[in-house]
This record gives sequence, C-alpha cells and structure tokens, in this order.
Amino acid sequence: DEEIAALFGHTGVTATIAKLCLLTAQRRGSVEAMRWDQIDLRAKTWTVPGASMKSRKLHVVPLSEQAIELLATWPKLTGGFVFGVGSDGRKPFAGASNGMEGLRRDLGQPDWRLHDLRRTAVTLAQRQGCNLDAVRALTQHKPSGVIGVYARHAFEDEKRLVVGLIAEEVRRLGGISAGD
Repeated sequence: DEEIAALFGHTGVTATIAKLCLLTAQRRGSVEAMRWDQIDLRAKTWTVPGASMKSRKLHVVPLSEQAIELLATWPKLTGGFVFGVGSDGRKPFAGASNGMEGLRRDLGQPDWRLHDLRRTAVTLAQRQGCNLDAVRALTQHKPSGVIGVYARHAFEDEKRLVVGLIAEEVRRLGGISAGD
C-alpha cells in the first residue's frame, strides 16, 4: 500500500505508464503502445486494438477520472503515440527497463515489475468487492471451460465500475489526492 502512494509521488514517462497500468489493470506493452487516436476523453474510453493485446482481440477499457487527468495533462507529440519516442513521438515507448531502475530504487523494491501492477489492480478491485467476472473482463481473461465459449456479455458498465473502484482505493491509500 505504501508503494502505491510512493509511486504517485513520481513523475516522468515510466512513472506515468506505471500509474496507467495500475488504474486500468492493463499490461505494460499495451500502455506503452497507447495512441492518442485510441483515446476518447469525452467517452472516457481507451480502445486497444487487437495487435496491442495478448489475446489479439480489440478491447475497450474505461478510464477513471484519475486516468483521464493523467492523459489530459500529458504532452501531445505529433507522432500519435502517447508515450512516443523521438522528437515527434512516431515510435512507441520502449524504455521501461531503464526507467524502472530509478523507480525500483526510489520505492525500495529491487524486484518490482510493471506487470506486478496488474495483480495489484485486481487485488484493489477485490478489496472493493468487485465482481470477479467484471475484473476478468477488464483484464481480458475469459471464463474457463465451456462457459467461456458461451458467455458474450462485454461487461462495459461493470468494467467502468471496477476502474472507478480501483482509483478510489488508490486515492484511499494516498496515491491520489481528493482534488485530482
């Protein structure tokens, strides 16, 4: 819990990617490849193309107010990638391993990985009593067995509730102030 509060005290590209991994429960690679044309600030959604997902399926991720604030204040480069590299941002970010060294040192966690934030997000959602089917939908893990073949509900409203409750739990832990 203390590490979450400490993470939100950091700025910079790797810290912002880490915050979005936690607030959206999405994988590092998807967040690193995020493009501005995938984000609808008005609808508060991020539409992740199948090419950026492990499942290879398009995924609509609701964005909490805190995630929207992070994105709304992030500088826009002309290249299209939110975390683009180069002077124009035409290539996706690929420097997390370098940026993680500083975060690991500052957080006092030498073995910490960005993927750990996905587990943390799910745990925060569980603390808030979130429906595991909704959490599963947010993390794009389909139910196992034959039910996974038949179940087609997209859980859009439920996923929005989950990201809101994750953000609320982060706020409770001191990672986000009430004014953010």
